[in-house]
Amino acid sequence: MRWARMAAARELHSDPKSVDLFATACTLAWQAMSRAIDDRSRWEKALQVYHQALEGLLRAGRSCGRWRPGQGIELCDAKGQSSLIALDPQDGPWNAQDHMQIIPVGTYHSKRNDSKRVEGFGVPVVAVRLQASDKSVYRDNPDAELIPFSTRREERFLLERASWDATVIFRPDRFSEELDQQLASGTLEIYRPVYRDRALGPRVELSLASAPGAQQAWNSTQDPQLQGFLEQFLRPEDPTARRGLIMIEPYQPGKIPVVFTHGLLSNPQTWQPVVLQLQHNRWFQERFQIWGFGYGSGEPFLESAAEMRKELAEAHATIDPSDSDAALQQMVLVGHSMGGLISKLQGIDPEDQLWNAVAEGSWDSLQADPQLKERMSAAFFFEPNPKVRRIIFIGTPHRGAQMAQQTVGRLGSLLVDFPEEDKERFEQLVRDNPGLFRPEIARRFPTSIDMLRPDGEVLKTLAKIPLADGITGHSIVGDLGPWRVVEPGDGVVPLSSARWEGVCSEEMVPQCHEELHRDSRSVTELLRILREMVE
Repeated sequence: MRWARMAAARELHSDPKSVDLFATACTLAWQAMSRAIDDRSRWEKALQVYHQALEGLLRAGRSCGRWRPGQGIELCDAKGQSSLIALDPQDGPWNAQDHMQIIPVGTYHSKRNDSKRVEGFGVPVVAVRLQASDKSVYRDNPDAELIPFSTRREERFLLERASWDATVIFRPDRFSEELDQQLASGTLEIYRPVYRDRALGPRVELSLASAPGAQQAWNSTQDPQLQGFLEQFLRPEDPTARRGLIMIEPYQPGKIPVVFTHGLLSNPQTWQPVVLQLQHNRWFQERFQIWGFGYGSGEPFLESAAEMRKELAEAHATIDPSDSDAALQQMVLVGHSMGGLISKLQGIDPEDQLWNAVAEGSWDSLQADPQLKERMSAAFFFEPNPKVRRIIFIGTPHRGAQMAQQTVGRLGSLLVDFPEEDKERFEQLVRDNPGLFRPEIARRFPTSIDMLRPDGEVLKTLAKIPLADGITGHSIVGDLGPWRVVEPGDGVVPLSSARWEGVCSEEMVPQCHEELHRDSRSVTELLRILREMVE
């Protein structure tokens, strides 16, 4: 306890020596626990000191300039000789160099309080990885030597600022009690509670402490790339928005990808509660990996679906060029609301039906520059993704939603701000092809809301196209029951639209549209479908 108090006093003055003292306090507390293994009262007192000292070590390491991103914490003895308490990840796909920051839970401010601390051994932290372009990791020690950045072949699909829940243990390996050489030595072992819940402590195996959800609370205050839903809807081409395929962890061979796609007026962040539940399900964690797809929800969903096809193809070519990972041949797509339509467009063969829904003439008669024609071809003519095995629709408007025809829908559609270049190209396309496009398409650049009108030809046509052979569909539909004030449904998508005859199962959940995909009963049904698939 004396060493911990000395360290805390020095930390108040930002004295780097506090780091060495905290490490010494950790070591002495570890030794005390080893000696008190049969004395519960003494053991618990030593454990309390150990945790206080370890949290102080992590905190002071950053604040006093001793933290070495991706390496560990530097110690310095009385003679000025330095050594490193090295990082040693025990679980999961992230390596030591990926741990650019380690932030003890509770040392940051968040308006959200999603985490529920589970008492045990070790200090719960949020671990953070930043890509090479982000140098903010060095702000605590700007003079630190830049280390080689750990890059992966799937780098472009990873978040620029990735974070995850972890638990840290300082395991000492030697200690000198000579007055002039009081310097601890050991490693910082990093555990992922989603992979294991116990670890070896002083002479005995102990349950790990954890704080499920701390990463999401921290991330909500830090991540600049996940914009609010309104900005992504009104400015679908905004280059600062997080678009495309997202891997929340590095590619893990042998695990089946489950790809989550958000809906209208939303963004990938909407899946965070679902991701948290799945990450802490050991059965799921052992068999699946979580991906996501982000897009500007104001743009026509046919274009968003084309972008998703391109992203999935590039991801597979990047991470498995030899096509040898059987798990990648069993991909599962999960789409909420309009995300379900985008997911469905990965699993059908429309032939010329979608084109005929927007045009009154043949594709060959289209007059357009090669670049635009290629872009349109990708949206209307494609084959089903052969690697998709299941598609799960959650509150999906297969036959549209009345909202698109109401005042709020019409106003929202008018407010969508596409780039002037795109609008001019569309207007030129209509002028160059008089009479080719149906009136509802030729009238103005179509938004996603325009395409959700129940009387729209695209949706009518899409509802008639079955999933390709080998792909199984499932529906989760919402119904507010006696609380509804309009027709049966979730308040946005009526049951008559959410239900689709092309699925093999349907689960009814009494929930509103905005919460349907996050409801625990929907997650339970998702897990049931996945179990049916692999068992």
